Amino acid sequence: MDVKHLCLGVLSSGPASGYDIKKHFESSFKHFFVAGYGSIYPALSRLLELRYVEVERLEQERLPDKKLYRITAAGRHAFQSALENTVPRHKVRSEFLAMMHFSEWLPPESVRDALEVHLSELEQLRDTLELAEQAVASTGAEFSRRYSLVSTTALIDFLQQQRQHLDRKGMNPAARR
Repeated sequence: MDVKHLCLGVLSSGPASGYDIKKHFESSFKHFFVAGYGSIYPALSRLLELRYVEVERLEQERLPDKKLYRITAAGRHAFQSALENTVPRHKVRSEFLAMMHFSEWLPPESVRDALEVHLSELEQLRDTLELAEQAVASTGAEFSRRYSLVSTTALIDFLQQQRQHLDRKGMNPAARR
């Protein structure tokens, strides 16, 4: 599944601007897929080329025209096909884990700071997921919210337990040289 398909998924619920789609990524998809304007707008351009979406320009006073994207029948078919043919892998890309993998090369305070920043981000995500319970629109969206909530809560518990362990390890290669 890529940004184009997720844009089609958003548009399957109704017309939206690029800004609206970005907000959807920041709220509904935040816990499992990150995309910014730099990937959303090229995806929308490609979807227009493929005729999977149509665009309507709405005039705005003192602002550039607003582009409102709508999914076409071909776009719905492409989205459904992408869903049916997606291999359900769970990929993780984490700068935090890469940093922790090589943490013995960092001063202990950098390791502690990284852990605290990551822990804080996870706690914010957990809080957002808990608040989103009333706003979930479908069974599938509720499943992904709850899945993310359970895994985020488990990660928070793990990181809280690891604080003391990492402090005791003294992960600084300079101290061993």
